[in-house]
Amino acid sequence: MPDIKEIVEYTAKTIGNSNFGEPRIDEKHKLRKHPIKLIQEYHPVLINIITQHTQNPVEFPILLGLTIQQLISDGKDVIDPSISAKIVMECAVPMSKLESSGMLQIS
Repeated sequence: MPDIKEIVEYTAKTIGNSNFGEPRIDEKHKLRKHPIKLIQEYHPVLINIITQHTQNPVEFPILLGLTIQQLISDGKDVIDPSISAKIVMECAVPMSKLESSGMLQIS
């Protein structure tokens, strides 16, 4: 499992820096777009899918977590699950700071 404490500490140190939110992963697994851009692009689609399954915002993270778990499991023959988990957490922790602050300006 990724070292969540370390990821949170690193996120806190990089807030306001140009490398904030940039996942620290091997070049081989580098994302094609920055996580901020991915959230801005896919949030409207994802929110529509999520609300088809639950209207309760408290359940959104549970639904997303279960979906991520299934995707990691489904992709285990392509990418090691520990690498997938690291990618997810390297993106999710800093992006959660943006969303809670309203900086993404998404609705």
